[in-house]
Amino acid sequence: MYKQQLLITSLRIGLMLFIYTICRGIFLAFNWDVFSIASFVALFESFVLGIRFDVSTILLLNSLFLFLSLIPIAIFFNKTYQCVLKILFVITNLPAVFINLADASYFSFKGKRTTYEVFGIVNDVIEQSLQLFLHYWYIVVITLLFLFLILWKYPRLTKSEDKYLSRSPWYSWGIFLLLIGIIVLGIRGGLQLKPIRPNMAFVQKPNVLGNLVLNTPFVMIQTSQLPVVKRLQYFKDDAESIQAMKVQYGKRAGYTPTFSGKPNIVIIILESFSSEYTGFGNPWKGYTPFLDSISAQGLFFKNHFSNGRTSIEGLPAIIASIPALMVESYITSTYQSNHIEGLADVLRQQGYHTSFYHGGSNGTMGFDMFSKNAGFTNYYGRNEYTGSDSHYDGNWGIFDHHYWQYVCKNLGKTQQPFLSAVFTLSSHQPYTIPPEFEKQFTAGPIPIIRAIKYADYSLKMFFETARQQPWFDNTLFILTADHTQEKIQPWSLYNDFHVPLLFYAPKQIKPYVVDSKITQHVDIAPSVLDILHISQKSPSLFGHSIFDSTYSGRAIVYDGASETTMLFHKEWVTMLRPDDKVEFSTSELSKKDSLNSTQIELLKHRYGQEIKAIQQVHNNGLLDNKWFR
Repeated sequence: MYKQQLLITSLRIGLMLFIYTICRGIFLAFNWDVFSIASFVALFESFVLGIRFDVSTILLLNSLFLFLSLIPIAIFFNKTYQCVLKILFVITNLPAVFINLADASYFSFKGKRTTYEVFGIVNDVIEQSLQLFLHYWYIVVITLLFLFLILWKYPRLTKSEDKYLSRSPWYSWGIFLLLIGIIVLGIRGGLQLKPIRPNMAFVQKPNVLGNLVLNTPFVMIQTSQLPVVKRLQYFKDDAESIQAMKVQYGKRAGYTPTFSGKPNIVIIILESFSSEYTGFGNPWKGYTPFLDSISAQGLFFKNHFSNGRTSIEGLPAIIASIPALMVESYITSTYQSNHIEGLADVLRQQGYHTSFYHGGSNGTMGFDMFSKNAGFTNYYGRNEYTGSDSHYDGNWGIFDHHYWQYVCKNLGKTQQPFLSAVFTLSSHQPYTIPPEFEKQFTAGPIPIIRAIKYADYSLKMFFETARQQPWFDNTLFILTADHTQEKIQPWSLYNDFHVPLLFYAPKQIKPYVVDSKITQHVDIAPSVLDILHISQKSPSLFGHSIFDSTYSGRAIVYDGASETTMLFHKEWVTMLRPDDKVEFSTSELSKKDSLNSTQIELLKHRYGQEIKAIQQVHNNGLLDNKWFR
């Protein structure tokens, strides 16, 4: 009865799963020079991991076919109905097979799976269709062979069913509804926190294997609703635009921290710690007594800016020098499979053990996947936390003061030298703090302040424990915030992105406040490498060492609502509007009164060219997968 209907439908879907696996094998063969760096075990694992993405794609594309095939009605056994199903099956799946095969050749040009953005050049594809066919005729031939395979092996009914309806039709309909639920679950890729996304394929090393795990129809479907990054032509070519960005390294600054050997590096990313919440460097007391105390003992950068306004924008900037210059964050964008060379990648090659800590539930904001893409070998989230279940805040993850002690304990077991990034959690909305601290930390002028006080206390507890550890004296701590949050002070562009930056190593760094230059998140990674005297083979085009004496400093940010790029210098904030107009706003750090009219015009021209160059290098490098040279 319904059993044969289920069996034949499963076999038909299974045929497509088999074909997708063959397509992955062809993709591997066509690009063997790229993937041959991986071991046989890693390649096999890629094929296994790919099944999850293939199932999601096949179920989604065949959702109508599945509905018509599984609905428990007697017409299913009608020959005409079966013919219609077969036609639907072919016209649904053959284009997907062709796209998969075509990308086997196209991958070598861009180094990533094709995204929905290809439809932005569909006219070019049509115009070039003849020469494309002449050059890639074999793709058409292979597609036709797959068509033959589908028609040949398409599972057919072995018998008709005269008495279809069972004694209990509710049984068949119950199974049907259950199957619909299973199909939906398969489309979303499982029971994880968020539906399956392309970045979840990049869990292996080398990072490029993520492209083997994926299939092209999945990537195109996932990216179809996202804004397309526009190719820019302010300058005639990459070389001219890069030159206009003033991307160059000069002599080292007069004061640069020095370390003997290879120090441990711990990057602490404080959730939502706006500079206006702190006292050090400000004309008010602030709400972070511990952070203030160590800021007075280290190398403090007074005019530091985040490159974004969300956590998923802050993280790529801090650990991989990727600014947020488009509507969507890089982590969730269509381009997250691009080649990047994060700080962890570089230091791992220098013998560093790399780890990323975040007390949130694994999968939160894509931190686990992106940290691995950026070179961190080990990820420690809520799933890995070994403490009590009572330490869970009921919303995001583990309370800070518990999680910090877990981090400290783990670092004590980690082989040195190590690079560890720690992203705090408790100062994230809804600003939950442990019940035992309700009375200790009073409310402030805005809701976040009590959580800031608690997070600062938790940081203090971490350092008190860390100071007793043998690795502490040989560790450089870098503290910053991912982005700003609620405002106490009157809003301005300055305090909308103004966050702390502190280099802290009591035995190696003397107290010093840098207020002579603007710094930004994308400068952190190259600055660490500068301290360590390590040259990056493929440096980011956006970050500079803050210890470069020829670099006066800048910060680049993007307002997604207005689609305006903004460039901070001491004299002005330069704004690039969507219509390509350049405007200037007075900076809170402005000293332009000391400039004459000629100097002002020269600076405006220079900054106008600079902001256009940065946006062109960003967009075109993103599209061409050429951010890291």
